[in-house]
Amino acid sequence: MTLAQWEFFERQGLMRLRWEPDNEMYDDSYIDTWDVSLEERNNIRIQLWRDIERDGVWGLIGEYRVSTDSPWVQVDSVWGLIGQDDGGYRDDIRRTTYKEFAQL
Repeated sequence: MTLAQWEFFERQGLMRLRWEPDNEMYDDSYIDTWDVSLEERNNIRIQLWRDIERDGVWGLIGEYRVSTDSPWVQVDSVWGLIGQDDGGYRDDIRRTTYKEFAQL
């Protein structure tokens, strides 16, 4: 899949990426596994929660539909993204969504 292919179907109203607020409580326990001092972990956690307070926690969803009258079909998603920074997942979600769409 090329970006041009994705954009073509997106303009046709058949494929999209959509942001949705993540309503699950964010789990920051992974910070406890880092090999840094307790003080540094606490500082990281404080900054993380400031970022969450400011930007929220989101999910990025890849969807397609077979016609503009059809309902959207969710194919792939990633959740727990702080702010609307896709964390590098955007291309993977596009590829997975396009692959399923192309098999129709």
